[in-house]
Amino acid sequence: MSSSCYPETLFHQLILENATKHGKRDALIHVDQVITFEELPGLVSKMVTKLLELGVNQGDIVLICLPNTIWYPLFFLASAKLGAIMTGISSESTPNEIQYSLEESGAKVVFTNEGVAVENAWSLRNVVVEVVPENVKTYTREILEIEHLNVETNTIDSFLLAPFSSGTTGSPKCCLLTHRNFLASTFSLKNFLFDQLLAQSSLRTLAFLPFYHASGFWALLLCLLEGCTTVIMSDFHPILMMDLVEKYNIDTINIVPSIANVFLKMGMLQGRCPSLRTILCGSSGLTKERCKRLLSLFPQVKHFIQGYGMTELVVLSCVTPIGDNFEHLGSCGKLLPGFEAKLFTHKTGEMELLLKSDAIMKFYKNGTPNLDENGYLHTGDVAMERDGFYYIVDRMKDLIKLNGYQVSPTEIENVILTIPKVFEVAVVGVEDELCGQLPKAYVVLEKDVDELLFRKHLEHTMREKLSAVKQLRGGVVIVKDLPKSASGKGSPTKREMSSFKDIHHQRISHMTASKSTTMNESDEVLPRTTNDKEAFARLLWINQCYEAMPSSSKMVVFDQGLLMHKAFNGLLAQSTRHVLLSDPESGGKLDGILSVTDFIKVMLKIYRDRATAGENKEKNELDMSQIANEEIGNLTIRQYRDLVRREGNLKSLVSVDASSSLLDAACILAENRVHRIPVIDTHDGSALFILTHKRILKFLWLYGKHLAPLEYLHKSPKELGIGTWSGIRVVFPDTQLVDCLDILLNKGVSGLPVVERDTFKVVDMYSRFDAVGIALENRLDITVKEALAFKSQGGPMQNDERVVSVRDNESFWKAVNVLVDHNVHRLCAVNEQGGIEGVISLSDVINFMVVQPGSHLRNITPPKKHWARHHVGDMNDKELREILLTNAANFEQESNSSSSASVSTLPVSQNSYSKHQPSHH
Repeated sequence: MSSSCYPETLFHQLILENATKHGKRDALIHVDQVITFEELPGLVSKMVTKLLELGVNQGDIVLICLPNTIWYPLFFLASAKLGAIMTGISSESTPNEIQYSLEESGAKVVFTNEGVAVENAWSLRNVVVEVVPENVKTYTREILEIEHLNVETNTIDSFLLAPFSSGTTGSPKCCLLTHRNFLASTFSLKNFLFDQLLAQSSLRTLAFLPFYHASGFWALLLCLLEGCTTVIMSDFHPILMMDLVEKYNIDTINIVPSIANVFLKMGMLQGRCPSLRTILCGSSGLTKERCKRLLSLFPQVKHFIQGYGMTELVVLSCVTPIGDNFEHLGSCGKLLPGFEAKLFTHKTGEMELLLKSDAIMKFYKNGTPNLDENGYLHTGDVAMERDGFYYIVDRMKDLIKLNGYQVSPTEIENVILTIPKVFEVAVVGVEDELCGQLPKAYVVLEKDVDELLFRKHLEHTMREKLSAVKQLRGGVVIVKDLPKSASGKGSPTKREMSSFKDIHHQRISHMTASKSTTMNESDEVLPRTTNDKEAFARLLWINQCYEAMPSSSKMVVFDQGLLMHKAFNGLLAQSTRHVLLSDPESGGKLDGILSVTDFIKVMLKIYRDRATAGENKEKNELDMSQIANEEIGNLTIRQYRDLVRREGNLKSLVSVDASSSLLDAACILAENRVHRIPVIDTHDGSALFILTHKRILKFLWLYGKHLAPLEYLHKSPKELGIGTWSGIRVVFPDTQLVDCLDILLNKGVSGLPVVERDTFKVVDMYSRFDAVGIALENRLDITVKEALAFKSQGGPMQNDERVVSVRDNESFWKAVNVLVDHNVHRLCAVNEQGGIEGVISLSDVINFMVVQPGSHLRNITPPKKHWARHHVGDMNDKELREILLTNAANFEQESNSSSSASVSTLPVSQNSYSKHQPSHH
């Protein structure tokens, strides 16, 4: 193997030693912060002190969860000086992704910002969390430097950085890169390319690729090593990028194909960025035609460098050389010094690129890379070589490269497979002109699955468990089957997937045919099936919405001409979570709901406006982001809803007919992700009552006792996958209320467990409705504990929504009984010490018991009951209301008579389904 010369010293020491040579030159610039090379060693020493204070020792892993910031290089150099190892993840990671990263890396300490720490408190519960401000010098001012720190056992084969690969085989893996790996890679690239580039450079570059990715972070470290000034962007924006290039006379930028595509979409960039001389493009290939179009926008560029690399080998193995004069556009370049390559021919005829070098890692944190017996790394990429230039023509690994991010299909597939009724799934990348690639899923569903409901469930699951870059923006296709390899494993490729037929139209035609299916009165009241998980769904299927009407209920209706401040006063006075909205212009027709969610949105708006009251912004058109706090209360409800509509966030009123099945109602609640739905009179369109998850579960609990025993009721919710058991959103008593409300408003949860900071023992629950009560004090600059004190002193929810819990190993039926018995929206599942382990909501329970197993029944007309004299559609208003009141009274009577039963009692009747239904007239 040809050897690339590199010094036998620790990589971070080279950077710190060279820093003293560059003196007062700016090293790092971020917004209004500037760090010089002269200041760098002292700041690093202070951060070593901080790491020691936090209990970090040699060999420990430190995780950074921040956007691009000056903190990244400081934490890296401090960790390396101490003999610790740094890793990084996106600050936009979901709680599940954070939890996975912590488990995979074994990180001991997490550095992050206030927002991430508050929103992901439960996922971060088992590690030390240090919240850092934006200003580095303010944070480090009081920290003492350690003058002499000797870590004698560190060698160039000690681990230095642990970035996450993007899951070439499976979910993302934590790569353990050594000083030797960094030295070999860096000096190979210096000798081949960067020494020549830097000789012609103004030594200023712009960094906007994510620092938690290898390519973005290595480029930053090279600049520190060589004395270049790096201007840092936290987030990429093309106009801001060009402004910064011009402001600082940047001559080198590092991009990915999706950013190149943004430039191509913008067009007319001639004359912008006159100082720009070098563009480096990696991540995935850029076609020859696109290269030419990009360079025509920046004719001043002298060097357009493309490369090929992997996280497992630090950064790059192939690079186009200087002086190539664009003859090999589209190639990833020549092999770097210190690398050996060979093309391995598989039985399929595909030629996989194999690489060998001192730059290649030897270990994942939990496993080893795919090396052959001679130490060559299997890259998983199909390549060809011509005249010493390499071309990547396909991927044996199906890694998706989107906007410079690398997305693991397997990770997405594993999330989709958690959805009930999914038989198989394959995720591939589809080409996209703007983004490079987009994830697309091909899904095989079990028989008789409601496709519309599945898509709603899929959308919710993806949004809850995966970050934005991993969403299925390439689409979802329902297919009959997936291609298999000879061993029987799913082996979809892009070519095979492109031949699949979308069977959506087949399912729609099947559903349409099913709608005409009816049952004779002589048929069984409930059709039997081998899948007894459908029992509760069938119970709702044969019962109509009016049969769950409460004997007494309150509906509040507001005219949309009412002023907002009066509407919220009315909400407080009525102690209700919501009011229906009528439109007098359409004869009083109901067309919306005003809820506590709107209340929270307005309160946060007013609070933030007050915080920025000194800013005077010119307003041309009313917009939610521009309404002053003194104006918003004087808007009418209609004006407020128009603003929400303009934002694209206004939801249409969802309702259900009184004669529809309760199964329909449950499915509509799930599809629209709402907690309540008006039940509408068949004749005049007026609202009869509000049907909620609570009411449906009580109906199931009361009449479900008469069903044959179901095996799954004995299992725990955790075993069944009911509820949230990872990435739980929690708050602490000292969490600021505005942060708590922000989570409730923007993170898709309606209640937050309040837990002790050290033990995570659940002490209370803060729900959206509690925010209504705190409005009486007219202040949000308080803690959750202070808000809870008001709640316990007689707020509108004094006796409701308090924390109710079950043990994490108790049965599902016990959880159902506790939900009904305490009349709450959610349960906390706790361990023996009272620490939170999971959250089980009403919607989780109803989706599992009814929606998921029984949604296909909606396509079949329910049977008429033997004992029903009239169908609701044949009755006049007086008859209908008499029946409603009678049924409601019977429901309440049976409910009350059952309340003394043990909450752990399981359904015990040996008879099936037809004899013990609710009373009817």
